[in-house]
Amino acid sequence: MTQSVKTPRRTILFAVIAAVVVLIAVGAVLLPSLERPAEKIKIEWWDEWGEARLRWAEEMKAAFEKQHPEVEIVIVEFSSDEEFKTKFEASIAAGQPPAVFRTLGGGVLKSYVDGGHVEDLTDLLNEDWAVKQIPRAMLRQSTWGGRHYAVPFDLWVGHFYINRELFQEAGVEIPPITKAWTWDEFKEAIKKFKAAGIIPIAVGGKDKWELSFYYMYLVDRLAGSEAFRKTINRAPGYSFTDEHWIKAGYLFKELVDLGAFQEGFIGASYDEAQNLFFTGKAAMWLQGPWILGDLFASFPDFPIDIINFPTVPGGKGDPTMLLGAVQHHYAIAKNIPANVKKYAYEFLRFITREENMIRYAELSKAPLAQNVKVPTEQYPEVLMKVIESASRASWLQMAYDEYSPPKFAQVHLDSLAAVAAGTMTPEQMAEAQEAAARELQQQGVLPIEEV
Repeated sequence: MTQSVKTPRRTILFAVIAAVVVLIAVGAVLLPSLERPAEKIKIEWWDEWGEARLRWAEEMKAAFEKQHPEVEIVIVEFSSDEEFKTKFEASIAAGQPPAVFRTLGGGVLKSYVDGGHVEDLTDLLNEDWAVKQIPRAMLRQSTWGGRHYAVPFDLWVGHFYINRELFQEAGVEIPPITKAWTWDEFKEAIKKFKAAGIIPIAVGGKDKWELSFYYMYLVDRLAGSEAFRKTINRAPGYSFTDEHWIKAGYLFKELVDLGAFQEGFIGASYDEAQNLFFTGKAAMWLQGPWILGDLFASFPDFPIDIINFPTVPGGKGDPTMLLGAVQHHYAIAKNIPANVKKYAYEFLRFITREENMIRYAELSKAPLAQNVKVPTEQYPEVLMKVIESASRASWLQMAYDEYSPPKFAQVHLDSLAAVAAGTMTPEQMAEAQEAAARELQQQGVLPIEEV
């Protein structure tokens, strides 16, 4: 008779644990495929994209990741320029800036450069391909002390984009691009649109920079194209309290009081203004060619055209002058890990390849700031008209809030919004701008350049 033997539970438990340990050890040797895969190098790419340019970005991401499977491009989108600036400055303060970011150049970028936050791209931009492809004049907005800090992509110039059908409906004749309305003709057109139940001009006042377009044009029409550059750079005999700065404020307020803009425009976003224009509710929208990619993506048959900003009585400015500058640059953050920075450089080289720049032009409908020949069929007729108008311009005025140091820019934008709301007079705005400029001069921030 066989007698059963009971094995203590503790013995069985020890045996099981020992077996598991052995299996784990063997697995570590025999099953290397179970090891955790290496993390990809992440390149954050920040911009205020828009539908058309976002499509280009996604194509660039896919193509670059295919060539570099060890890299992940993280596209980060912002809904407004103000949101972008706020988040970017917060990322710098937290020590976690995006590897590649969009900038318009000028005083805002210079403040980041002076703070030690932007990579010096001089060597990159002196490589043979860059010297051939990127005109040195296009680097002016992002160059200080002979050092280059950003790669220019496209240009913008400011026109009134108009709906030809609404002009016809209201009985307003479209002036030729070679001849601007007078101020009185402009006001008369506004009255006709209002009488026809059409919003004369869409504007997004919430971010304030759209309001600044009117003020900048008015200053230039009144005083000429050197007025802002000399005043902000503290040239002797120039002050923001000079008569033309005050008069520009009153002419802007004249448009507000005339009802040129939609109801509630001060609190309206860019997207809301865009919707009014794109859906045929507003006759005009003072913008740059960046609107065209999204416009044609959604409304390919839109009756679009452009006209110039009007002249003003007694003005000294050349009416061919346009608001304009390099619109989008890309820069690299300085304080990022070396392996991330290495691929950020490669990514900038990749997206500026000729075929990728042509694709950028095709989707964005923007004139390029590089020597890349874009097939003319890629550009709509209205964009060719924009380019021709720009070629005749006596001056391209960079936006005040981008050329200026951030502190002055904020005073300028806030004051103009207050003038629009009726809580500040043009005289008070002029005094606020002058006080900000003097303070920045005392701090050594101004001048930005010698004039």
